[in-house]
Amino acid sequence: ALVRVPASGSRAPQGTLFTNPGGPGSSGADFVGASAEGFFSKDLRAAYDIVGWDPRGVGRSSAVTCVDYAGLDQYFYGVPDPLPTTDQEWSDYRVQSARDFGEACEQNTGELLGYIDTVSTVHDLDLLRALVGDTQLTYFGLSYGTDIGAKYIDQFPERVRRVVLDGATDP
Repeated sequence: ALVRVPASGSRAPQGTLFTNPGGPGSSGADFVGASAEGFFSKDLRAAYDIVGWDPRGVGRSSAVTCVDYAGLDQYFYGVPDPLPTTDQEWSDYRVQSARDFGEACEQNTGELLGYIDTVSTVHDLDLLRALVGDTQLTYFGLSYGTDIGAKYIDQFPERVRRVVLDGATDP
């Protein structure tokens, strides 16, 4: 799934600016559809078509299903009962919680889960770049979108035009 906001300038666009808001798991299509006008400057919107897409496993692109909203609240904000009292008990709790969450993702998503990763997303982005006819990528990555941009640079350095990464992450 993707959303394209055409360049608004009177001259031919300089190309396509792809963007991903990160998360991971945030919809790039929704981000561009709802926020392109307020987020990107008037000059940038005049010069570039702006495209946001939902990477594999996100939003309208074969979304991963792990747990329901109550399960997400429990995973991210739940308080264990009984409450761990030592560093080792906390560590054991977090590891088990992550394993349980991962198993729920595998159980509720199935075989698709094996094809959802950053490297595959980078290859999908390169395909999108080619489909719009750009010989090189112009990209703006936020949050986890920074990882996508950095991995794109590693995979396809000769296909990079301009890349903005809003923050460094530890891959």
